[in-house]
Amino acid sequence: MTQYYVPIEEQLLILNALIIEATRSLEKKPEGSLLVHQKGGSSQYYWKKGSCRSYLPKKEKAQAAKLAQKTYDKMFLRLALEIRKDLESIQNNHCSRSASFMYQPLAKVYTDQSLSRQSLIHPYVLPDDLFIKEWLSIPYDGLSFTDLDPMILTDQGERVRSKSEKIIADKLYALGIPYKYESPLYLSNLGTIHPDFMLLDLSERNIVYLEHFGLMQDPNYNLQAMNKIDSYRMDGYHMDDTLLCTFEGGRYVFHSAAFESMLRHRFSLS
Repeated sequence: MTQYYVPIEEQLLILNALIIEATRSLEKKPEGSLLVHQKGGSSQYYWKKGSCRSYLPKKEKAQAAKLAQKTYDKMFLRLALEIRKDLESIQNNHCSRSASFMYQPLAKVYTDQSLSRQSLIHPYVLPDDLFIKEWLSIPYDGLSFTDLDPMILTDQGERVRSKSEKIIADKLYALGIPYKYESPLYLSNLGTIHPDFMLLDLSERNIVYLEHFGLMQDPNYNLQAMNKIDSYRMDGYHMDDTLLCTFEGGRYVFHSAAFESMLRHRFSLS
C-alpha cells in the first residue's frame, strides 16, 4: 500500500520549532521541582528545593504550573533531541518515515504525566484525541445556504449541498476521518475558495483536500473543474496525496464503494 509521508525536511522544521519553544520555556522556569500528593480525592502541591519543601496553596497554582511545566519541558527536550538525531540520520540516507514516529512518542510525554500534572502543563504535542478535538474546534467561515438550496442533512445533522456530498460526509464519519465542510483555502491562481471537504490525516497531522465534481456532463463545468485541479497542483497539492477528487455527471454515477476504497488506500485503513 502506498504511504504518504510528510517529507523529512518538513518534519525537522516542525521539530526544531518545538525544540526552540520548549528550550525558551525551560529557561524561564524557577529552581526546584514539584511534588504532588493525593489527599481525599484532591491534589496537593509542594515546591521542593534541595532537601526542603513548602506547600503551595491554590492561590499559588501558577507557581505549581511553572514547576510542572519545567519537568515536562526537560522530558520533552530529551526525547525531541533524540528524535531529531534520528531524523537527520534518515535525511542523510535519503530515506522517508511517517511523522507519526515523531508525534506519537512526543505526545506520550504528556499522557504519561499524572492527571493532576496534566492540568498544569501546556503540551507541545497533543495526543490524537485532544489534537482532533482542538482541530475541529477552530472556527471558520463556510459558505451560506439559500432558500433555493435543497435541505440535505448528513447522519450527523450537518447540512450539505447534494446527495453525493452526504454519502461522502457519512463515509468519512464512519471511517473516523475528521473533516471540515467548505472550510476556506487560498489558492494563488483562484484566491479564496471553499473546498468541499478538508480532511485531517492524523498519522501525519497533515491536511488533505477533497473536491467532488458533480456536473461533469456540462462542458463549461468540466473546464472549470480541470482548471481548479491545475490551480491546486500549482500550489503544491498533488492528486491522491494532499488532493483527492471524485467525479460524476451524465451517465457516470458517483460510486460509493470505489470512494471508500480510495479513502482506505490514502489513509492506510484496514
